[in-house]
Amino acid sequence: MADTIRVNFGKTIPLFPLPHTVLLPHAVLELTIFEPRYRQMVSQCLDRSGQLAVGTFADGAGDGAEEGELTPVRPVACIGYIAQHQPLPGGCYHIRLHGLCRAQIK
Repeated sequence: MADTIRVNFGKTIPLFPLPHTVLLPHAVLELTIFEPRYRQMVSQCLDRSGQLAVGTFADGAGDGAEEGELTPVRPVACIGYIAQHQPLPGGCYHIRLHGLCRAQIK
């Protein structure tokens, strides 16, 4: 029996913006999470549905951006499910995301 993962589009899904990286539906993306704000986001996701959206910065935005600086992201992201996670020293994580579906960023 296959498990079905549902996405509740009525709730806010955290966005993890990355330069030069995309997650596609049905693909797997492995990431090491080390920045404090993203470690907190992953921790909260693990306490909830385990879902987060991976977006890509628009046209090279985000390259060398300062923390806290707003940078534009492309209007479409992919929602992923944290299928596996491994806590690392210092509160970091190694996660394996499975892409579920595309989503539009509002």
